[in-house]
Formats: sequence, C-alpha cells, structure tokens
Amino acid sequence: MSFAKLKEAVESWAIEDHFTFSVVKKDVKRVDYRCRARVMGCPWRVFASTTMEGELQVKKISSSHTCIAAPVAAREVANTQNWLRRTVPQHLFVTKATKPIEIVETIRMHYGEKVNYEAARLTKAALIADGVEHQREHFHKIPSYLQLLHQHNEGLYTDLHTTADVNGHQIFQRLFICPRQSRESFQSMRKFMAIDGTFLKARFVQTLLLAVGIDANGNILLLAWGIVESENESSWRYFLQHLKKAIPESESMTLISDRDKGLLAADAVMGNGVARAFCCCHLKENFCKRFTLGLEPYFWQIAHAKTSDSYQEAVSQLRELSVAAANYLTNIDKALWVTAFFPGQSYGHKTSNIVEPMNKVLKQERELPILDLLNEIWLYTMNQRAQRYQTACSQERQQHWSDFALGQLTISRSWTRRNTVNMANDRLFIVQQINNKQFIVNLEGRTCTCGHYQENGIPCGHALSSIHHIGQSANAYTPDAFSITTLRNTYQSNFNPIVLANLDSFTLNPQPVPPPCLSPSKLRAKFGRPKVNRATRSSYRSRIAHARTDMAPISEADHPRPVGQQTCQNCGLPGHNRRTCQHPRLELLL
Repeated sequence: MSFAKLKEAVESWAIEDHFTFSVVKKDVKRVDYRCRARVMGCPWRVFASTTMEGELQVKKISSSHTCIAAPVAAREVANTQNWLRRTVPQHLFVTKATKPIEIVETIRMHYGEKVNYEAARLTKAALIADGVEHQREHFHKIPSYLQLLHQHNEGLYTDLHTTADVNGHQIFQRLFICPRQSRESFQSMRKFMAIDGTFLKARFVQTLLLAVGIDANGNILLLAWGIVESENESSWRYFLQHLKKAIPESESMTLISDRDKGLLAADAVMGNGVARAFCCCHLKENFCKRFTLGLEPYFWQIAHAKTSDSYQEAVSQLRELSVAAANYLTNIDKALWVTAFFPGQSYGHKTSNIVEPMNKVLKQERELPILDLLNEIWLYTMNQRAQRYQTACSQERQQHWSDFALGQLTISRSWTRRNTVNMANDRLFIVQQINNKQFIVNLEGRTCTCGHYQENGIPCGHALSSIHHIGQSANAYTPDAFSITTLRNTYQSNFNPIVLANLDSFTLNPQPVPPPCLSPSKLRAKFGRPKVNRATRSSYRSRIAHARTDMAPISEADHPRPVGQQTCQNCGLPGHNRRTCQHPRLELLL
C-alpha cells in the first residue's frame, strides 16, 4: 500500500461516515490520521508506517466515534479535486454538455455532501481534459486543422492572422472561415446579411463573430464565422474584409449590425454598394436606458414609419412628451433605421438579433476549446444544410413556393375581398379598404404605398387585390427567390466532413507544416476573491532582523520569555504586543 492509496481510503471512509479528519503527523515513514473532534475525546485513529521491506502497513486503527453529538463540521474532503475526480465518474458520465450544478446535485443525492460550484466546474474541466494546457495545445494544432479542411473541401476560404512576441514566437490573434458552399448558397438567397458577435467561455478571452443570411423559407443560415481577440472596430474590419473576398456578391446587399462596432467598420470596408442599417433593438435598448421604458412604443412608431408624413407625426408625438428624447432620435441618421428613408431593402428585418438564435444554439459549444468549437460549428452547419436540402426535395413535387411565401400570400389573400379596386391602367391601381384608407399599387414597379409589397417582393393584400382584378395569378408577381427550386439549389452542395481525431497524425506533404500558433497570453480571470500570500511569522521575524542590522541587537537573554506568554509581532520579544511595543515599527525600518 502507498501513502496515496491510504489517503484515498481514508477520504472515502470520512465521506461515507460523515466525519472529518486531519493529519497529525506525516513524514516519509509514517502517517497518523485523527478525527477532528479528538479534542473532545473522540478515539478514531488510523496510524500507518513503513516496514523493513519499505511497504506501508496500517499499525493502529480505531474505528469507533464518540463525536456523534458534536457540531457538524464542513466536509472539505468533498470539495477536493482528488476525491471528486475519483467519485463523480462512478455516478455521472461527464461530457461537454454536463452542467456543474449536475455534479453538485449528484454528490448531494449519493453522499449527502455539499460541493461548491467552483469545485464542480474544475472537476468537469478535468474529467473532459479541458484544462489550460489542454486548450493551449489546441492553438498549436490550428494550422494543421486548416490544412485538413482545405484538403477535404475545395474552394474553402480561410485566413489565420498571428503576431510575434518578443521571443519571435507566433501568437494566435484572429481566424476567419468561409466555405465555398456559403458563396454558392448566397447567390440563391436574398441579398441580406446580419453580423453579430458573442464572447466565448473557454479559459482564454476571445470572441466569436458570425455572419448569417436568410433563405427562401425565412430561415437563417450561417455563412461565415471567425474568432478574434475582442469585439472592436479593428476585429470587425478584419472580418468584413475577408467576408468581402470570400463572398464577392456581398458588395451589393443590405448589411445590418449594431451601431457601435460592426457598422463603423463596414463604412470603411464594404464600399458604397452596401446598404447599411442599424439594429433597431440596440437603438431601442440605448434609447430606453437613457430615458424611460414607457417611450418604447413611440420609438417603434418612428422606426416603422413608411412615409415622411408619418415619420414627422410620430416625432411630434414624442416631442410633446420629451423634447430630449425626440432630439436624441432625430440626431441619428434616419436613413439607417427608419423604414421610410432606408435606401436599400430590409426584407422586413429591422434588427441584427436574428443572429441570437445561432448564439443560443452554440451556447454550450462556446465553453469548448477552440478546435472543438470550430468542429462543432462545422458539423452543425453541415447537418443543417443536409436536413433542409432533404426537406426542399420532398416538397418540390407538392408545392411551388416555400412555406414562408405561402404564409405571406395566405395573409394577403384574406384581405382581398374586403378591398375595392379602382383601375387607372393595367399597371396602376387605387385600392380602398373598408376603413376608407386608400393605397396606390404599381404592379410594374412592384410597390405599394403601404410599404409591405416592396419589403420582400411578395404581393401584399392591396397588390393581390389588383392582380385578381385583372384576372391574373400572383405567381407572375412573386420573385423566384421564394420558390422551392431556389430553396433546393441553396442547399444542393454541402460541406465534406472531417475527423478531428485524425489531426494528430495529419501532415501536409510535400509542404512542411507551418510554425505552430501559441495560445493568447490573456487568460480569463478566475472566479472568486484572489488568494493573498500572507507572510508567516518566521519570515516576518527574518525581515525584522534584516531591518535591524544597523541597530544594537536585542538579546532574548535580557528579556526572557515566560512560558505561555505572548510574543510581539513587531520586535519578536515576549511580554507585550505590537500595539504597546516600544521599539521602532517594522514599517519604518523597511
């Protein structure tokens, strides 16, 4: 038996019988475990020592306890990593999806012990090999990972940006990935893209940047992703520069992002062909935080204004309640967030929060090391594309339009019989509702003064009334971008899978493997209060002695120390304390 095995046995004994122990004596030849309540007369004891052959043997053992009525002490054994890492796998299979609270509840149910959250989190990280050194190794394998992707996926666009430290070592800074299939899919999708970022929860401080588009069925599709040091203007400029190279069709699209970071970078990178838009949700949050939540309806009334007159009317209503709030909104460029003045096509989307569902899907993956995170993003997008392709193929024989387009046409059709149509010519109509409101429909320009027709090209109720009035079908006035055939073409090609386990043995011949990338130097701060290295009494006295080298020595013979008397922490002599010490203070000497 070894000392480690004996300690494991004693720890398990203490947990099962609900008592605490302490090590009274331990050296290279012996160890003595006693109950913590030995001061109350508890006789529990385990004593072991080495024999002549060098084997550790238990010599004395007393298994009885007389401390049953003693106060229950904290079980620090249940919070030790040695015991938790041995015990948790016996009752719970720990994976990346396991939450630390599940470990806490498992120990409570099986052993009746309370484990703190931090101990459970460290145990999970250790059981799935998620330590700092393990994550650091992932950064070394990034060049090989990118080469493996390129080998199995032709046309893949990637970029790896590193910096050099004072020793010339390469430090990872930024990464960008965009598959060839994303560009092919975007050619069949609406020319609309939303970008957003979310922080990662691994041991190194990093941020995940995402670019998503919207397919013919109204579903979001991840097109490109990157990992940067933080969400700032420089990192967004890097991301958008490579996005523009990977998907050249993005030069003429609508780009929506938050107000502070992404859009500022887009102004300098994407060019004049991109219609930029502010995320109205970010504007609303800032607006309500600055003023009051009660003004939120007035904000949305201004944002959704479809004409200049309705915009001025909504601003006037807000100005009557708060002049400062109205001035705050009017100082923001209205062409970037008000529907009536937006130069591009928003397709009915006023916010970049369409990326939020993707952040929620990757909520658990954001805790993984960088290679596991990238692989999970790759597999998730690959599976999503395959499932949507199968769905589109199964629906192609049954219907012509996507579910999204059919839903919009169904809503428009419900309004057609309530409208009265006045025909100016075969392209221009005046449609009157039952509330006597009139709207002008231009079928040639695919517009309606209500604003809904030009949002995504699907006829609104007024346009559909005009189409039926001339005896035609809505199919001729609905864009082909919403057909099932277009949806199938969007997902016709898919990624090729890779096996991350083969990365260790992968090398690219005949080219040598690039130099490995080291992990970022910025570690995430640990939870809780940082530990303080307190000076011991012996080191404190040595500092005092060193400070008194130029003074007359204080002889302990002249000041004998009575038995049991306190010692001064300033001068080290007995008979008084630091407050009543007559010698110079240590702080003044140091």
